[in-house]
Amino acid sequence: MSDRFEAPKGTFDYLPPLAGIRAGVELTMLEQARLAGYQRMETPIFEETGLFARGVGQSTDVVQKEMYTFTDKGGRSVTLRPELTAGAVRALIEHGRIGAGLTKVAFSGPSFRYERPQAGRQRRPGGGRRCDPGRARGLPSARGRSDAAAHQLR
Repeated sequence: MSDRFEAPKGTFDYLPPLAGIRAGVELTMLEQARLAGYQRMETPIFEETGLFARGVGQSTDVVQKEMYTFTDKGGRSVTLRPELTAGAVRALIEHGRIGAGLTKVAFSGPSFRYERPQAGRQRRPGGGRRCDPGRARGLPSARGRSDAAAHQLR
């Protein structure tokens, strides 16, 4: 083990001025969502593992190979969020925000997936930062629908 710490292989530190530029892009996207009638929401950076296994699909590569999952001190299986939609839909259902009308929300934040970086590319653990405007209706399946305009910030 080295005495010197370095960023994990395939990751990148965002320092000034790039960090400020990225933050400005995210703020602009969230402001555009607000002007279009979306309201900002935030969810925890980790959730019960079952939320993602059920939402993404138990047999997918995301669930089987790419999630950062661990057992907490209470013995519960928790996972750093591999994507944002499942937590947002969970929060809307939990707090009674999905009903007959349309709920328009915007959310952003890091997501975490273990992925091998492609040659010449950098990765953030989990795939980077996302900013998504999303719409949810009171559907029997209670699944949220993301706008086609959702963006991935890299």
